Parts: sequence; structure tokens; C-alpha cells
Amino acid sequence: MSCANGAKCPSVPGHVVTDYHRLNIYRPTRIYTPRTKHELVAGIIEIESSGLKAKAMGSNMSFSAVTRTDDCLIETDMLSKHLSIPHAAGNVPWKPDRFRDGVVVERLVTMMAPPVLNKHPMLIYVEGGIKIKDLLKDLAETSSPGLALPAMGAGGAQSVAGSLATGTHGAEMDRQPLIDSIRAVHLVGPGGQEWWIERSNGFSERNRLPNSVPDWCADTRVIYDDRLFYSVLVSAGRMGVIYAMVLELEAEYWLEERRMKEPYAPVRQQLVLSAQNGFSSPTGIMNTRGAPGLMFFGVVLNLNSQAQCWVMERRVHLGPQAEVGISKGSLAVNGLCAQMPHGLLPTLLAVLSPIVLSLPIVGPPLFTIVAAALTGLFVGREFVSFGEILATVLNLVPSASGALIDFALGEIEGNPPLRIGPSRRVMDQMDYDGPRDCYQGDQSEFFFNARSTQYLTFVDLLCQFAASMGGVPGYINMRFVQQSDAYIAMEQFPITVGVEVVVIRPSSNGRALLVMASTLALAMGGIPHWGKDLFGVPRSSLVLPNIPSVGFECYRFAVALTEEGHGQTFSNQFSRDSGLEPVPGASAQELDERTARNAFSVRQLLAAAQTRLAMPARPKSILQIAREFAPSLRMNADGVPLSRGKASVGGPRVRLRDLSRRIM
Repeated sequence: MSCANGAKCPSVPGHVVTDYHRLNIYRPTRIYTPRTKHELVAGIIEIESSGLKAKAMGSNMSFSAVTRTDDCLIETDMLSKHLSIPHAAGNVPWKPDRFRDGVVVERLVTMMAPPVLNKHPMLIYVEGGIKIKDLLKDLAETSSPGLALPAMGAGGAQSVAGSLATGTHGAEMDRQPLIDSIRAVHLVGPGGQEWWIERSNGFSERNRLPNSVPDWCADTRVIYDDRLFYSVLVSAGRMGVIYAMVLELEAEYWLEERRMKEPYAPVRQQLVLSAQNGFSSPTGIMNTRGAPGLMFFGVVLNLNSQAQCWVMERRVHLGPQAEVGISKGSLAVNGLCAQMPHGLLPTLLAVLSPIVLSLPIVGPPLFTIVAAALTGLFVGREFVSFGEILATVLNLVPSASGALIDFALGEIEGNPPLRIGPSRRVMDQMDYDGPRDCYQGDQSEFFFNARSTQYLTFVDLLCQFAASMGGVPGYINMRFVQQSDAYIAMEQFPITVGVEVVVIRPSSNGRALLVMASTLALAMGGIPHWGKDLFGVPRSSLVLPNIPSVGFECYRFAVALTEEGHGQTFSNQFSRDSGLEPVPGASAQELDERTARNAFSVRQLLAAAQTRLAMPARPKSILQIAREFAPSLRMNADGVPLSRGKASVGGPRVRLRDLSRRIM
């Protein structure tokens, strides 16, 4: 029986909800704003009793409709407190109001199994609605040794649970994505049923949880099962609301970030050799870019030219801890949001005129027309964003795309060329003091096996398509990341490359290119980002074949299990379009029996490892394979354990089923 404990969840009639990117604007039936776990449970029960469906929302920053509900919306902003003092964090000077109900207590110690406790893991226990930027601020206040997120995306405005629901990633090559730092999930599913979910070799002890988890519900289902755990890590919100989670963190570290403009041809060749010989081979990126220590690698390419590219590298900084180049006004994410007074438009046009007039098809008369249009279009506006100006120019003169995107990338990607600072300051590239009403673009992102050159062919074809259209106002961003253990995460390969395609909005040429990108990427085996848009292709038609069927079957079992005996409370149009619904007519027990048989022989595992990971022909023993590809070990881009890596709190114990998650 659920534990609402007589609580009533605050709610209001639905009002218009606008997402961060202004793409999914709609009016839900009703909006619930729980302040506690009990209110969250009560809200879900009330929604179900009315025969309605629900969806949780954090910061609403996805480009896709993943958070759009059929009926009721559950906002998680007020579920943003710590539930325990961090473990092994040194001094924690947080005020009581950072903790749920002002209770400052060390709950993690009491829930951990003694063998895990002896390893002194750095753990944090938080509610899922906490914003990443607020979590980073809290971590910055800890000391001796201090805490840091091991990885994250480019911005911290998302809620932790919301960003993980869609597999939001960074570009860390020496570690798994942030989702793989999760050690436990406290889920509130259909019927208000509470679930505590961990890996099969979890870090807690079942009999310790009732005295460790605040407001413990005796009806909570405690599950130590890989299938459910790897399903809930990235679930697109289909299983319910992640109320809280336990994350394993790292000791605070500093990063050095360098941005360089380089000829694309040699960079592309380095990527080809990395795919053929391995990223850690003598000809691979991990060596040719100045090993050791390469942690992050990204390449930004103008859609209109493959002559030059911008390369961004990050390494752990071991030198003097003095910040360099940490200026929010110069960060990449904010480049198109820069505001300028309307009165300075003539000055900007004077700066741009040599670039525009150098184009063969743009003469002084046409430039005069563009200048007049720009000045007249924004009359009455005190400020105009650089993105709006750029979009207007490029819609009027598509052939100027190449030169102006080069100019924009130079200002955005190349400024500053060097940044040194604490990891939280370097990784989080958003300016929270800047304008909220920021200019936006349209974008899709697709994930490929980086040990194949297929993604480079995809990039080449997009650039050719842009040239055939006479210019497209946009760019491509390639970022490399390790494989995730989550069943439906986009990072399905030992090293995965995300190819992000961004165009300025509005642009007819840009929209046509995104349609082409979606069609082409899915046909080439690309896996689309759950939180980004697909253009011109129904998400369900080609997505499923690109993610291993074993993973999807286990995911569907997990969905069926969490909603057994209840309606499809957390189903929405996105989940139905994306194939995230349970198998029609199949019971959870039937799916349980089916997925439990997903076992592989040692011979099959060895064969898969040799083939998929492009290992040397010399056979390796199952013990060697386990050591190199166990989910609990940190690895470099080719799956080889790192000397600076450490085992997870669950320990390095590996079963065949765990091993198959990495190499099948």
C-alpha cells in the first residue's frame, strides 16, 4: 500500500507551459507541485484516480517532446534538497536549509554494507529535482578533499533527474557518462508505489534501508536487479518520478581547456586512424593529441566548409591552481545570446561589411538592402541579440553562411583560447546572470560507434548537402564519450561519438538539412538523442533497430513491472512514438522469465569482444576480458583500465550478465 500518509499535493489548473527552447508550448490539464515525497505520492494517486496520465518535469530543457504530458504535469523544482551529509566529503559547511526538513544527518553510513563502507566511497544522496548548478555550488563549499562531478554536459540548469532521464552527456573519454555514477534510485511509480533500485551487487544492505531512508514506506519494493537498474538510469520518464538518488562523486580536481583552430583534413585523418587502430594506439587521438591526460575531445565544423575546424581539449590540470580565462561573458553557450543596443547596429554592420562584401554574389546594393532590413526590423527594440541579427542576415543572404558562421565560431569557440579552473567552473558553460530570453537554434544529435568511420562519412555528406543548397547557417559538433551501461542510453559503444547538427532558427535551408540529417543518420545506424529533435522521420520507424534488442526487451520488462496492477500512468505520446511501451499482452512475469534467459556463453562473449571492440587477434581469457570491460571499472577510449581509475562502490565483482552489457 502506498504511503501518502494523508498528504495532499498542491496543484493548479493547467496554464501554458513553455520549454526552454520554445518548441513544445502547450497547456496541461493540471499542474502538480509536490514539496515532499508524501505529496508526490499523493499527487500520483490523485492523478490516477481521475483516470489521467502524468509526466514529471525538471527544467524543461529538452528539444524533444519527452516531458510533454497527455494530461497532468508534475513539477519537481521543490524536490531539491540533500537527504544526507555527503560521505567522505570532509568538512561540509552547508546550512540546515540545504537539507530536507533541516535535518542534518549522515544517512549514507547507516545504509551501506560494511565491505563497501570500508572503501570510503565519495557518495551524495539528493532529491532528483535539484539543479546541477545548485549541486555544483554545494560541492564547491565542501573541503578536504572536496567533491566534484566526474562528468556532465555543457550546462547546469537542468535538474539532475531530468538530465539523466534523457542520457544527457559530456565528452569525457576517460570515464563513463554521469548517469553511470548513480548507485541507487528511489522511484515513485504508478499507484504511488515506491521502489528502491540498485545493481545486483548493490552498495547497500536491505535491512539497513528502513532506518536510513527518510520517511521510509514499509511497502517500498527494494530491488537489487541489473535489468531494472540499467533500465531506470535512462528511462525518458516512462517508469515514474525519480524522487531521489545516490551518486558516486570524485575528489575535487582542476581542468585545463584549450580551444584551437586547425585545418580539418589532418584532424579527420587522426580520427580515421583512431577508428582503425584504436584511440589509444600510437596513431590514435589519445596519443597524437599529446598524451597523457587527454580527458575531453570535441571538434566543431562549419557546415559550409571543411577547410578549418575548432578543436577543444581538456586535461586534468596539475599545475598551480590559479584560474585563467574563466569569464562567463566569453563562454560558448552564450555567444548567440549576446545583447547589443539597437543603436550599435550600424557599427556592427560596418564590422561585418568586409566579410559580406567579399562574397562573390553579395555586392554593395544587396548589402545596403540587408543593412536597411536589419535596422528597420528591430526598430523599437532597446536590445537585439547577436543570434537574431545573424539569423536575419543569413535568411536574406544564404550564401553568406560560410563566412558569417566562421566569424561566429571564431567569437564563440575561440574565446578564450585557454581556460583553467575547478572542474565545475570549466564544465558548466552557462551564464546564469545573462538574459533568460536567449536566442535559440534548432538541433539534432546522433550517436555512432567511433571505432567505425561511418560518422565521418555522415559529416561529409551533410557538408556536401549544405554546399548543394547554396549555404546553410549552422555547424556540426562532434564529441566523444565512453559507453554507458544504461540499456537505452545513446552511448552504446565502447567509445561513442555524438554528432550534433545545429542550425540557426528560423532557416528554411537549415530545416531542410536537419530533415536530411535525420533520414541519413538513422539509415546509417545513428542513435538519436532522446532529448533532441528528429526532423521529418517518425522516431519509432528506425530508432529501435539501432539499439540492441536485448536492452530494449529488458527495458520493457522494467516498465511492465513498475506499472503492473496499474494503468499506463506515465505513458505519453513521446513514449508511444519511441517504442518505450511494454510488449502488448505480455505480463511482467512472462517478460521476467524471458529476459532472465538473456545469458551468453563464454565462447560467445569472447567472440563478441574480438569482433565488436576490434581487439588484437591474440585471444584473451575471460578473466582478462572481465578486467578490461567490467562496468565497475573506469576505462580509456579503448576499454583499457586507467591507472588513475578506481573501482565503484559495488566492487569489481563481475558476472557474465554484467559483462555482456559491455561487449554484446
